[in-house]
Amino acid sequence: MKKQIKKILIPTDYSTNARRATNFGLELAKKLQAEVLLFHSYHFPLTSSEDMVYVAQMKEGEVQKLEDERKVLENKFGGVKIEVEVEYGSAVDLIQSISQREAIDLIIMGTKGETNGVDAVLGSVASNVINNVKSSVLVIPEETREFKIEEIVLATDFHQLKGDHFFGPLLYILDKTGAAVSIVNVKPNISFEDVPSKQEISIGNVFSDYKYSHHFLEGENIEEALFDYAHLNESDMIVILTKHYTLWEKIWHKSMAKKLALHTTIPLFIIHEDA
Repeated sequence: MKKQIKKILIPTDYSTNARRATNFGLELAKKLQAEVLLFHSYHFPLTSSEDMVYVAQMKEGEVQKLEDERKVLENKFGGVKIEVEVEYGSAVDLIQSISQREAIDLIIMGTKGETNGVDAVLGSVASNVINNVKSSVLVIPEETREFKIEEIVLATDFHQLKGDHFFGPLLYILDKTGAAVSIVNVKPNISFEDVPSKQEISIGNVFSDYKYSHHFLEGENIEEALFDYAHLNESDMIVILTKHYTLWEKIWHKSMAKKLALHTTIPLFIIHEDA
């Protein structure tokens, strides 16, 4: 079952990385014919009642700043409907609330690559959104320079899925972009005598109407093999289907963070199975 991506949430803090992700997101929204909600949160420590007055005054300026941003983007990306929202408070909590209230299908966020753990690599806001918000998330790394979705890597361990509707957002993107998808599975040992499992056959059936191929990689380090494949094949996006939020923490451990820092040009598309 294909799930249309009708509304995209793009948080921004006006940084270079956020603006790059915003441009990427609007390019994608144009292809998907989706609406965009551009969101900015601001924060100021409250120590007295006078601070509340200052916070209210701050909002007027923040709203105007985001409205100015919207006008520039509308001129650049004609045809895309852009709404704006500014709120005071925690970015993660507000993103979660807005996602539920507005029935957001996809969140697009920019990140800055570092080397010290997953929160540093993805940014604390992005990693918390991934762990706590059920909407699909597209992470645009700092070094992404070009909007292009032609080659997609789907990372899978062929575990049992409760139906194929989890692939809906990906199938919708394939419909709109015509991209090819490489279904990649990494194993410690590969035997050419192995018989395809029911899960492998099932996933093949899901993508039978698209340009797809199966790839089995041998390696002890799953993360390293996956990212090496994506990098060598000049992939434009890596798709990861998470099985409950704890799996994200399990997969993206410290060794992954180090590897991800070397492949910061590849956007990551995270789809939650329990969404």
